[in-house]
Amino acid sequence: MLPAKSVYRQIVIPMAMPLLVGPGVIANVILYASEAEKIGKGTGLELISVTAFVSFFVFIVLASGKFLQRLLGDIGLSITQRVMGLFVAAIGVQFMVTGLIDIFINQIIPELAKIK
Repeated sequence: MLPAKSVYRQIVIPMAMPLLVGPGVIANVILYASEAEKIGKGTGLELISVTAFVSFFVFIVLASGKFLQRLLGDIGLSITQRVMGLFVAAIGVQFMVTGLIDIFINQIIPELAKIK
């Protein structure tokens, strides 16, 4: 039987990877890329630059994991994990609200206007 610490380490990576390269991230990149096309020239380069910067920042955070663990301690890491979970939930709610607004503006309201 594996010790609890070993089991915990085995499940951390599968849980963390969808937040880094999962469907939410892919949807964000597609959304911002389509917005970049609407705005005009140069915005695609800005999107690539921001993506590279965020990737580098994530690399720095992941590379300094041991240091952050010593700095924050177990309680600090637990608090940080819960705050980040709230951020992810807020992003999910924002996706839903944006989608619902888009559906109302582009599909429902024009159909209601045709009825009159």
